[in-house]
Amino acid sequence: MEFADSIGVDVINSSLGYTQFDDTTMNFIYADMNGQVSRASRAAYLASRKGIIVCTSAGNDGNTTWKHISSPADADGILTAGAVNTSGTIAAFSSFGPTADSRIKPEVCATGWGTTLVDLNGNLVFNGNGTSYSSPIIAGLTACYLQYCKQQLPQSYNVDLIRQHIINSANRFSSPDNQYGYGIPDFQHVLYQTATNNRNEIKCEFPVKLKYLTGTGEIWIIRQATFENEELCLQIITSTGKIIFRQLLGNSVETLNINHLPAGFYLAQISCPGYSQVSKILIP
Repeated sequence: MEFADSIGVDVINSSLGYTQFDDTTMNFIYADMNGQVSRASRAAYLASRKGIIVCTSAGNDGNTTWKHISSPADADGILTAGAVNTSGTIAAFSSFGPTADSRIKPEVCATGWGTTLVDLNGNLVFNGNGTSYSSPIIAGLTACYLQYCKQQLPQSYNVDLIRQHIINSANRFSSPDNQYGYGIPDFQHVLYQTATNNRNEIKCEFPVKLKYLTGTGEIWIIRQATFENEELCLQIITSTGKIIFRQLLGNSVETLNINHLPAGFYLAQISCPGYSQVSKILIP
């Protein structure tokens, strides 16, 4: 973390957890999970005070005798992530909070049960389980939100503000518990609720809708009236951030064929001056 701080890192994902060691005299007990005992937890908190957003996995001990979160998930000022499936049901293995000093943990949840994984080339590989998968999802989305804040709120954003906005958006914010925490955050809602000084704020409904047809390999572009005369740009981006397709869309373009792309998960970005939106495309 010291090196990350020295080179200006903004977001850290930590998919690890400590409770037991080769030297058993160093093992933690639940009373140690207060954010003050573990060096890793203290380091995560210090990183958050230096302006780094730290996301960490809650742990996979929910159905073991330990049951609790591990270090550094007990740190204050960070985002600890539990695991749910794509239906939003908590995984039995997702570790429980609260911390030993009664703080809500995990703060949030993301898909970590039956998570679809891809390789470096964007090819679908297999499904995996673990809070080690849910924490990177939160970290990636948090990085996107941080980028938005840097562009729209360059003088007023900070780690605590970003963290609290994310927590406030979660679906169990009004009734948190010891396994879901505050629940699954809604990052679209986070963006919509972030007050900025310009009026090009992101709305809950995209004004340009994309529909991918698996049978023909075509993308349908459906515009709302306010965007009918805009010249848009469509970019297809791999999971590693590589742009592999780019097309300017005149106001008469309604379909595009992308059946030459290999199977995998992609992001489709539609943009024009003052506006940008991103959708997901899965090519089987």
